Amino acid sequence: MITTNQTNKGRVSFWTGIGAALFALATSITAGEREVRSDGHGDVSIDYAENQWQLGLRLDSPPGIHPPEEWILALNQNTKLFVPDNADFGFLGEAGNPIWVFPQVSREGTWFLGVSTDEIESGTFAENRFDLLLSSVEGPGDFVTWRAGTGQVEVLLNSRDGIDEMDQIELRAGGGHLHKNWGFTSPGTHFVGFQMRGTLAGASEPITSDEQLYRFAVNVLDRGEVEMEVAFEDGELELVLLDRHSDHEDGHDDHEDEHGNHEDGHDDHEDGHDDHEDGHDDHEDEHGDHEDGHGDHEDEHGNHEDEHEHEHSGQEFEANEAALHAGPSTWQKVPNHPAFAFLGNPGDTVYLLPQSEREGVLFLGIAGDEIESGIFENDVVALKLENVEGPGAVFLYATDPFGNPTVFFNSGDGISQSDVFPLSAAGHSHQNWGFTAPGIYRVGLMASGVLNADGQTVSSEETTFLFEVFGPTILNEGELDIEIVYEDGEWEIAALDEANDREICPSELILQGGAATQIRVPDNEAFRFLGEPGAVVNVLPQEEMDGVLFLGLAADEIESGIFENDIVELHLASVEGPGAVSLYSVDGLGNPTVFFNSGDGISQSDVFPLSAGGHSHQNWGFTAPGVYRVGLQASGTLAGESQASASEVQTFTFEILDESLSIGFNADGRLILWWHSQTNKQYQVQVKSGDIDADWTNRFAPLTGTGKILEQLLEMQSNSAEFFRILQLQ
Repeated sequence: MITTNQTNKGRVSFWTGIGAALFALATSITAGEREVRSDGHGDVSIDYAENQWQLGLRLDSPPGIHPPEEWILALNQNTKLFVPDNADFGFLGEAGNPIWVFPQVSREGTWFLGVSTDEIESGTFAENRFDLLLSSVEGPGDFVTWRAGTGQVEVLLNSRDGIDEMDQIELRAGGGHLHKNWGFTSPGTHFVGFQMRGTLAGASEPITSDEQLYRFAVNVLDRGEVEMEVAFEDGELELVLLDRHSDHEDGHDDHEDEHGNHEDGHDDHEDGHDDHEDGHDDHEDEHGDHEDGHGDHEDEHGNHEDEHEHEHSGQEFEANEAALHAGPSTWQKVPNHPAFAFLGNPGDTVYLLPQSEREGVLFLGIAGDEIESGIFENDVVALKLENVEGPGAVFLYATDPFGNPTVFFNSGDGISQSDVFPLSAAGHSHQNWGFTAPGIYRVGLMASGVLNADGQTVSSEETTFLFEVFGPTILNEGELDIEIVYEDGEWEIAALDEANDREICPSELILQGGAATQIRVPDNEAFRFLGEPGAVVNVLPQEEMDGVLFLGLAADEIESGIFENDIVELHLASVEGPGAVSLYSVDGLGNPTVFFNSGDGISQSDVFPLSAGGHSHQNWGFTAPGVYRVGLQASGTLAGESQASASEVQTFTFEILDESLSIGFNADGRLILWWHSQTNKQYQVQVKSGDIDADWTNRFAPLTGTGKILEQLLEMQSNSAEFFRILQLQ
């Protein structure tokens, strides 16, 4: 057990006067990355073995049956069709609407997805039949599966009219595999849940599987440079998306300029949209490809004007053809600075698509490359925020070289004429796009400008852009291992949630430490790497504690004999955060062995050796509260070789909570207490008069933690001093 008060174990106390507060916290003492595919052949694999259903993803390459949660099936622009003007296809929606389809007939450039029952032996189930059930669909659109043949259409699964007992596909054992049309009505990420149900031979009641989720990404733009392009052509303004990031490795948006031989699902039947060109195929204009440092300059809004011609390259989309993705790695905390108060309270969560390019994160810009100089008054077109639908507020702002923000959009205080971004003709810029909560956002924008020729104002139609914001998984208790894997000649550093028997992508994970991890540095020279004696630090401990994250290091999956001396190494590669990070163990006599210490700089000595097949726990130390991004790299020398190989650097995010109590004023000027809370923890505000011997009383009802800042409005009961404290209830 770790405690900071030996006379009151498990309780951390901070005493102040009414200018601050007294705080007493009763602590409780009780993926690798997903693979993405946009073409090839695979099946939803169904098996019944060891007395349970097993749903997987069978692939031709790499061959075998894989866990579905490790893969994303991507529908790119090659899969886009249009709902035909045919009553037989009314279940898909309005004629002419786009729909993205994995077809029942193999087509180059798209995924050929089937259902396989090869693994189930004949005679296992009554009449050799069982059902695949649609159990859930989560995403911005609907999911439909149908089979089409000459002159007939059979709808099998359809979330557009709700999910019920009709949404099932009858299957048979040993039936090989079959292919249907798998359609989605909107771009964006969709999680589709399936269950299996069947009655075993000789049984009377059916058995139903747990739900298995499959993840589909429909024209999702999640990395590289993408621009909201404002164009002026034939006297009209329009807004489109331009994806400048070609050949995406993740397959989310590998696409072509032409839609090609679109099929409506009928065998060998064209829907009239074959060889269809959407008018937005690749082209070059006089501005070319913009790069900083080649005669560019910025105006006060961050707009770049390029004095050199550049190629107008990339894939163009209508706004309703793609989803803009902000993943868990965009998770940030609002800084404790008044200039950023528009984003929320200090420590609140915000998701940011940044104005500076970051690997693996969407780099979203605003461009007026196709607007010639001299057409509009002052060479400026106004991009206005018209509407926001979503779970939180949306912001557009830029920061200058000194970190000072200029806010253009802020839906948090309502949408008005002040929510406008001035775009320079031929300009190109990047800003920060902020969102206060995960979920689906539909953001309506309109461009307008005053023509120099006649003084008339021209405006585009309101154009809606779809954003999807994914929040991270936050773990603050239970056992989690950072696992080093070496398989098929490739390294991986994974996160294994032992408590819930799952693998989590490190980029989607936040490792959190609260008040229970606070200790004071002992008066022992051997621990000086943590700080001066008496300094408060946070430590995720090497010994398991209830209510505290138990973080280990493992090489369980590495077999003996693969590496020299059966040793692999984990290196500290980088640290970003408010303090130093250390990894150390303490032996039975209280002596520390330090493996990582960023406090004295990062070098080759910051390394932890792991034995093949090994698993251990150490102490993770942090010298200040805040958010840390810690880069780790694995390496080892294969047996019989002299040259070591190494993994890519994998970043893990830690949040060390500052759960001290603060006192201040809210936006209405009223006195409040506020503190960082943990999700679902119960908090009780207590008060007593200025008499230090007075009893503590409960003046307010308990509050439930949200993982964000909690506030308690204060009503002073007397003119004398009062003390307050917060108890975290057991």
